[in-house]
Amino acid sequence: MKNLIKRILKEEYNKKEHDICNMMTVDTYEEGIKLLEKYLGTIKENPVDWGKIKQPLKMWKESIIEIRKEIDRDGMSGDSEVDESDTWWATIQGSFCK
Repeated sequence: MKNLIKRILKEEYNKKEHDICNMMTVDTYEEGIKLLEKYLGTIKENPVDWGKIKQPLKMWKESIIEIRKEIDRDGMSGDSEVDESDTWWATIQGSFCK
């Protein structure tokens, strides 16, 4: 019975991993966080996997804050936020996708 439960949990996790790996683009940091929570659970529920991406998430958030300041200050378009989000999303995927 214990092995059956482990197998089912692993299959469920692999489905989640598969979904993360197929999501090729995100527009914002907030969208990325929502997707990660959907597939990984919350930080409290899954601290191990969230720990794997702590540094890229921090750097992604910092870069988005800076881009948003530039958008407000200089009237830039929001395209750079999408590009930056895609870059960090790919980095995070590298932690989970084979």
